[in-house]
Amino acid sequence: MVIRKIIALLLVSAVAISCNSPLYFYDNKVENARLDFHNGKWLLNEVDCPNEIKEELTELVFRKFKKHLKRRISYAHDVPGIMLPRKTELNPTKSKLAALK
Repeated sequence: MVIRKIIALLLVSAVAISCNSPLYFYDNKVENARLDFHNGKWLLNEVDCPNEIKEELTELVFRKFKKHLKRRISYAHDVPGIMLPRKTELNPTKSKLAALK
C-alpha cells in the first residue's frame, strides 16, 4: 500500500515537473538607455522575438505605443517608400538615421 502511494507520488511529481511554460526575458545590452517619447514621430520595426509569437507581440506592442503616442507612431511595413534593415541599433547616429529616409 505504501509502495503504491510512493509510486503514485513519483508519477505525479514527474508529470508536474515535465510540464512547464516558456520563459522569456529582456536582455538590455545598453545600460541606462532612456528614450524621450514626448516629441517626434516614431517608427516600429519588427519585434525581435520567437516566430511563434512575433505577430501577436508586434500587434500588442503597437497598440500599447499607439495608446500613448497617438498618431505619432507608424508600423515600418505600413509606411510607403521606406526600407529598414531587420535589426537596427538601439542608438543609431544621425547619419545612419538620415540614410534611412
